[in-house]
Amino acid sequence: MSADTGHVEAEPGLYARLGVEPDADLDALRSAYRSLARRLHPDLQQADGPDTQLAMAAVNEAWEVLSDPLRRERYDLERRRRLQEAEAAARARSARGPAAVLRPEQPEAVRFVVTRKDAWLAAMAMRIRFLAGYAGRSAAQAMLLRHPGTARDAWEALVPLICGQLVLDVGERIRSARACGAAPLDLANAASLIGLHVYGEQLVAGSTGLGWDDRLRHAEMVDRMYETLAYELPRELVQALGSSPRVVRRLNRGR
Repeated sequence: MSADTGHVEAEPGLYARLGVEPDADLDALRSAYRSLARRLHPDLQQADGPDTQLAMAAVNEAWEVLSDPLRRERYDLERRRRLQEAEAAARARSARGPAAVLRPEQPEAVRFVVTRKDAWLAAMAMRIRFLAGYAGRSAAQAMLLRHPGTARDAWEALVPLICGQLVLDVGERIRSARACGAAPLDLANAASLIGLHVYGEQLVAGSTGLGWDDRLRHAEMVDRMYETLAYELPRELVQALGSSPRVVRRLNRGR
């Protein structure tokens, strides 16, 4: 349960990864991060397997965002928005009265109904955000090399905006990924590529409400994020998903 809102989060967030409350100060964040980093360090593990690497990457991402005041403020705004959406969806489910699983560990006042499908989709959305966040930070670094003199924050600020687009219609995108032959472990990655295609189409069509310069910056990030995520998938699957959206090229062609 979130200490600052009194409601249940729809999915584990960055604070949960560090095991701290949302109102934790920098010293508490640093202490929690160091404790987890020592516990997950490869030198202290029996084997540096993919589970340990993924856990450490998740902890590093949480620290990188929450230790930066500007990035933490943006994350908190996005977190509150997701909480409000999750609570609205929970009220709607309760009004319909579906067969569901109650969360018994929560106080009665903040219990809400969560179906197994909802829980699975929330987990997939979290995985998509994690993968897209990693690709987005890589893309932002590439943009700094491509555009010397630009500010890192200007590119990194685009990452949560694009990630937010990728977790829309998760269920439909997962079904599309399956139809293209994605294996279970590749579903989140494949759904991310589908989301990047959709957002790329919106940028080309000019339906995002962004000006030309902002559309071009978003397009550069989308193309680079697609390359990063596609590299982890079999070539046949990437081709079935549609290959690179080439948003920048299409934007410049239609200018």
